[in-house]
Amino acid sequence: MYKWLVPLLAISGVAQSNTINIHRSDIDYFQGQIIVDYRLTLSADPQKVQSLLRDYENFPKISRIISKSQISYDKSKRKVLSQELKPCFLGFCYSITKIQQLHVNLDGSISAVMIPNQRFFKSGIEQWNVSSDKIGATIEYTANITPSFSVPPYIGVWLIRKFIDDEINAVTQNLLKLSA
Repeated sequence: MYKWLVPLLAISGVAQSNTINIHRSDIDYFQGQIIVDYRLTLSADPQKVQSLLRDYENFPKISRIISKSQISYDKSKRKVLSQELKPCFLGFCYSITKIQQLHVNLDGSISAVMIPNQRFFKSGIEQWNVSSDKIGATIEYTANITPSFSVPPYIGVWLIRKFIDDEINAVTQNLLKLSA
């Protein structure tokens, strides 16, 4: 009945709730490394999003592949994030343990450095930052991960891209839902 009102509200900015704007989404596999570079904006309170991304033990509520996530401290009193991942590719599911040292940087961004010699990862670093935007929260996520397994050309690269893109989209939807 009032369908004509929806575009008008969208133009005026009134209908900005529950939106996700992807500014950059690059996923590549180059010289044995998975490289991810994402920048997106959610219509959500930046502080709530930041709080969710720092609530490491509740990551299973955000990510569909993280089944367990916990914080501990190493001998030098640095934060260590241990996660049990359950990714599935083409019907084959795996159980992966990912262990990272966490750093909260001066600008508020978070860096997670993989502890080497793990079964599935040789090395890697993930970084994410949340900032304010006119619409809400802007999230910048980058990752450079060297897997311990080889990736077959073409189909393997396509599968990795699709898997990571799907996971980032699912995480983004959950962050939007949980921050409401």
